[in-house]
Amino acid sequence: MHRPLRTWFICLIIKHDIDTGDTRPIKQSPRRLTISARDADDEILNEMLGTRVIEPSNSSWASPVCLVKKKDGTFRFFIDYQRVNALFKKNAYPIPYIQDALDNLTDSKFYVTFDLLSGYWQL
Repeated sequence: MHRPLRTWFICLIIKHDIDTGDTRPIKQSPRRLTISARDADDEILNEMLGTRVIEPSNSSWASPVCLVKKKDGTFRFFIDYQRVNALFKKNAYPIPYIQDALDNLTDSKFYVTFDLLSGYWQL
């Protein structure tokens, strides 16, 4: 009988600071949602809480949640960080060329792919 290969990953928590200088925290009010968007918002939030993509917070900063209807009728969930992004001091770290990254794999013997649940939120 063939047994699947099991691989264990250790998740590291990475601390990340955003330099906003001496700016006071911004607390924006939530945006009004339509009734269908409210239902979707609750469902999406509960799913993300259940999969531990997000966690409750008591931060002094608050940005509004936005939902945009996609072509298939479902909603895309995002947070409007425009006001926060306007405050912080930017760091310039260029993204490497994808071809250079692929070229570094030429002598590799094993390749692994990952299927991320809500991969955007895990970045």
